[in-house]
Amino acid sequence: MSEQSFNDLIQRYLDGRASEKEKAKIERWLEHRSSNDLFDQLPDKKKQHIKVRMLANIEQVMAPKKSIHRRLFIPAWYKTAAAVLLLGMLTYIGWQYMDVIQAPPIELVQENIEGEINKVLLADGSIVWLKGNSSLLYPNRFTEKERLVNLEGEALFEVAKNAEKPFKIKCGDMTTTVLGTSFNIKTTKENIEVAVLTGKVTLTSSHDSEGIVILPSETGLYSKESKTLAKIEEAIKEEIIAAVVAGTEYDMHFEDTRMEEVIRRIEGKFEVNVTLDNPGIKDYIITANLTDQSLENTLAIIAKVLDVKYRIKKGRVIIRGKGYR
Repeated sequence: MSEQSFNDLIQRYLDGRASEKEKAKIERWLEHRSSNDLFDQLPDKKKQHIKVRMLANIEQVMAPKKSIHRRLFIPAWYKTAAAVLLLGMLTYIGWQYMDVIQAPPIELVQENIEGEINKVLLADGSIVWLKGNSSLLYPNRFTEKERLVNLEGEALFEVAKNAEKPFKIKCGDMTTTVLGTSFNIKTTKENIEVAVLTGKVTLTSSHDSEGIVILPSETGLYSKESKTLAKIEEAIKEEIIAAVVAGTEYDMHFEDTRMEEVIRRIEGKFEVNVTLDNPGIKDYIITANLTDQSLENTLAIIAKVLDVKYRIKKGRVIIRGKGYR
């Protein structure tokens, strides 16, 4: 029996759609199980949707049902067969589930060469614009306690908001901690410079655990020589901001812009595909500042302005509705 046929047979059995002949085959198989069975040989990397499907069906089978006061004779061997089947499947699913939960995050590295700007989409929805001869060490998923990445060089960060899980960037001896904001970190031979565009950040170091707070349009400096942190009170100049965001898709400020262009920019920035169930929506005009907004927040703002609904699923965005009323 092929693996696909085996999966289909198990599914029909759990759904109650198996024929009498197929039920008999399952029961005979249970009586003569061996270590070489297809069930025992299922690969470790079995697709997630099969696991979820099996688990959902097992929960359905095991869920309490309304009592029907009728005495039925159920052979002992049939009860045993069903119990063994469920136990085996639960054991398999348990192994798969524990593998997913307990497996440590995988460390990934993005490296740039001089003159490049690369976009890195993190697991929490944050975006990092890695600049010049820089590198970013980050996990494929974040732990429950914090979101931690390591930077060497320069990068513009747009951090997704999560009040319960601070985002931390280690850059040499200095650590930048945020909940959700945008800022640029630049390392030179003498200093580590943090220019905050929106929100606020806390800068600490191995020599200063209390640190300092940097607000929008302010800059914080860490001196590598003196090991000290300082704040530059003077507001960041417009030309410096322009240089910081140059070459990125950070600026999402739209003034009387057609939705077709807005959608194009959203697709490029967040690497998603946007589908409209009403093509006319692309002709509407919108004025909104979507800069420093996550994909979710961006769509929520558009949905409110245009009176539409949206859904995000596996890199695809579907916008539904008539639009303006």
